[in-house]
Amino acid sequence: MNYGLYTPPLHLRGLVRYFWVYESNTSDNMPAVHNAMADCCPELIFQYGGGFHEYNNYMTYLRAPRSASRELHLGETMGLFAIRFYPHAIHQLLGIPNTELVNRSFEFTHIFGNRYAFINQQILDAQTVEGKIRVACDFLTDLLQEKEKDPIDLCIRLMLLNEGNIPLDTLRSYTGLSVKQFERRFKATSGFPPKYYSRITRFQATKRKYVTGKFKTLSELSQACDYYDQSHFIREFKEFSGMQANHFFKLVEKGDTNESIVLRNLVLAKDNL
Repeated sequence: MNYGLYTPPLHLRGLVRYFWVYESNTSDNMPAVHNAMADCCPELIFQYGGGFHEYNNYMTYLRAPRSASRELHLGETMGLFAIRFYPHAIHQLLGIPNTELVNRSFEFTHIFGNRYAFINQQILDAQTVEGKIRVACDFLTDLLQEKEKDPIDLCIRLMLLNEGNIPLDTLRSYTGLSVKQFERRFKATSGFPPKYYSRITRFQATKRKYVTGKFKTLSELSQACDYYDQSHFIREFKEFSGMQANHFFKLVEKGDTNESIVLRNLVLAKDNL
């Protein structure tokens, strides 16, 4: 199994959280099913060596932000290269409201147009991870040219930085918008209303905090993440992950199994804010 995270160049760090690569085959004894959890961040995924059965009809697809979990079935061999974006990135690059994308997946040219169809083949043909990243960076740099920054993008990144725990009035003050204008534009950019978006980012933060080893119980973790109580935390974790919190964290703690290594790397991925 090969799994790695790669930092984007400086000029793309406002759009891209990181690039990732995942490769495996039958000898790696990976689980047949991957539980994809609620996630605010869209990903552009290139399948160059096998992929999820649900996306067999796509060579490359955009997986939009999602509000619930979904089971995905791994192929016998897996070869994936992906760009993990910040929530506002697709709206900033293409002007498409995330509300039109959320909880769906789209073939590459359906979103980016035939003009960039050649990017597919260039990334799939690149023999090294570094080569794939170079092609991806050139593609995104071309899209980014002459795009104006939106203050809502800053609000979304601040929400991630503060793990969902920042007053909405504080964020709105950076934009000069009315409450209704702020909520409408925030939803168009992120795909979710501000309060719902903050719940998902808080959920994602709980996974990162747990694997640091600083919390001995779920009660301590729920308090540190500003949940009302442990039962509130358990309900919300189940809603966004599709599994019980204690079951997920037992998987993370398995030790040196491939599944545990991938899970730990995913939840500990550094945010390039």
